[in-house]
Amino acid sequence: MSLTLGICQYENSYRWDKTYIHAINTIKYFKRRNADIVCFQEAFLSGYGAESLLLDYEFIDSYLELIKEYAYELDICVMIPSLIMRNLKIYNATYIFNHDGKDTTIFKQGLTPSEKIILHSKKSKKFFNLKGYNIGVIICREVEDKPFTYFSKHKVPDLLLWPSYWGWRYKSKWGAKKDDGKRSKAFSLIKKLKVPMIQINMSKSSDAKGKLIKSGKSVVVNKDASKVGVGAFAKNDRYLVYFDGINLVK
Repeated sequence: MSLTLGICQYENSYRWDKTYIHAINTIKYFKRRNADIVCFQEAFLSGYGAESLLLDYEFIDSYLELIKEYAYELDICVMIPSLIMRNLKIYNATYIFNHDGKDTTIFKQGLTPSEKIILHSKKSKKFFNLKGYNIGVIICREVEDKPFTYFSKHKVPDLLLWPSYWGWRYKSKWGAKKDDGKRSKAFSLIKKLKVPMIQINMSKSSDAKGKLIKSGKSVVVNKDASKVGVGAFAKNDRYLVYFDGINLVK
């Protein structure tokens, strides 16, 4: 049985009203194209950055609930990441609504030193099931952790989703080495796990000084780590990726 995934690459934003509308329109867009699941980038709904301490998390929760209801109304699975607050602690979470009629929340466990100032790490299972497939989720820099940090050697996912806030540059290339010549741990992860992967990256953002950060280029790779395709550079983008149980096609 094949799987059709709708991938949404969008700008990092704290305009929750605008982001929510884009989410609803994107879910509609992919439903019309018979997608089984719609995937958004890391912290899509809340936005991500230094302003995270100032967010109205009750407001974010209300939008998440509306998106959940819409996923069930249209009978489509939706993976939507967001920062959330629980018991006065902020977590980086990824919600998967309506996967075979169930809901799962996956938390980011591997945090950077700067993230630990604001966010709390939380263990959770790192996969969900959809149409007979075991789908793994790693969030942003978790892709650089040791290969079997989040998955058992005896139970690797059929497909890996990578929602992220990743700094690809215009000339960045997917391969065994990064731009600086150092080993790419993301590439090594796929070679070790032998699992196809779809990145869902932010298209652009602004740093603390208001400087535009261009990114995008959400990469799609097969289990041998060969590149299938990428999203647009520094532009909002949405497209379908097809999975036949072995290979990906963009």
